Amino acid sequence: MSTYEPLVQNALVLALLAFSIHVAVRAGAFSVTGVACYGTGAYTAGALAINDVPVPLAVLAAVAQAAVLGLVLALVLGRLHSLYLAMATFAFVLLVQVLALEWESVTGGALGLLGIPVGITTPALLAITAICALGVALLERGRSGRMLEVLRLDDQLAGSLGIPVVRNRRAALVLSAALGGLSGACSALLFSVFTPDQISFSLIVDALTMIVIGGTAAWYGPVIGAAVVASLPEVFAFAGSYRPALQAAIVVVLVIYAPDGAVGLVRAVTSRVRRARRPAEATQPVPEEVPS
Repeated sequence: MSTYEPLVQNALVLALLAFSIHVAVRAGAFSVTGVACYGTGAYTAGALAINDVPVPLAVLAAVAQAAVLGLVLALVLGRLHSLYLAMATFAFVLLVQVLALEWESVTGGALGLLGIPVGITTPALLAITAICALGVALLERGRSGRMLEVLRLDDQLAGSLGIPVVRNRRAALVLSAALGGLSGACSALLFSVFTPDQISFSLIVDALTMIVIGGTAAWYGPVIGAAVVASLPEVFAFAGSYRPALQAAIVVVLVIYAPDGAVGLVRAVTSRVRRARRPAEATQPVPEEVPS
């Protein structure tokens, strides 16, 4: 195994989780439902794999249960906005962690699920992440992309344009939950262990950090954010127990000086390069016509 393979694996799993948050935020829903479904997806896939269910079926079951759970939450919470929705989904993440601790017959309690058969390889995980990235990129193009942008900016404007706000936001929450479940299933089947500590408040912080660092204006923002967050333990190993504080400081600085994240920086640089490459003749004065 390559020295950097575990880092790459972690980054790919985190990218799937970041996509789950990204989809919800793009639709104007500040929701961390994907983090909760990361946990339920991991336990579903892990428990099924331990009982000799084929890996593809275990993953599909994890995604399906996450989507159903997301639908239920979307129906209940779909009309909530901003901080109210965020707090409700934060509470749901903590509820999933408590259930994971208490439901020992299924989750293994505090010890978690151990000895999960490894059913996903790095190339397979890379392919899954690439397919999801392509799907999110296509979702952000054309009519659906314009609709998501309006939903993100202003509910009232979206409604005045005939966009069904509640229905589309619920659909985004279901997709967010499914991606979270897929991320959790891949984690459990890749690392062969899953414990309640892996769905703690720190995972919420990591998920939001990925979104802040990468930005939400384009599909590649979550990929950049996931790569950075996966690298932080190595980069800031010297900080020890102060790493979370250092990570929080980075987020604060980015929110102030780069509110659009890496996507905003990439677009700013691209715009400057395009302006610099304009044909020289476009900036030269047009010669006056010589009178005949």
